[in-house]
Amino acid sequence: LIGLNDDRLSSNDRINYRVDLMVENGVLNEAKWLYDNYREVQAARAIGLQRTFPYFSGEDSLENCVEKFKTKHTSFAKRQLTWFRNRMTVQFYNVSETDFKTKVAEDVDRFLNDNKV
Repeated sequence: LIGLNDDRLSSNDRINYRVDLMVENGVLNEAKWLYDNYREVQAARAIGLQRTFPYFSGEDSLENCVEKFKTKHTSFAKRQLTWFRNRMTVQFYNVSETDFKTKVAEDVDRFLNDNKV
């Protein structure tokens, strides 16, 4: 298995950007619909989604809820990485390294050549 990884700061920045895009593209409308109609279903427990519910009930600001949404996503990404490292043999590559594409290509080529059928 090949895993793509990055330093924690870059990964968190990308996750936060992705959450901002989700908010921009209507995730709050989906969350509000779940909040109003199906608060207890599994879909309402999607990563971070419940963190928006205090906004809809007037208990917290949108800004705080979105930050909690982001924190939930970054925590999940960290757990995923830990799970892969502890349960599987994965060759991780840091996508921020300047020669990362070359390293991956060389290793894949070497693997394919060593394992010809």
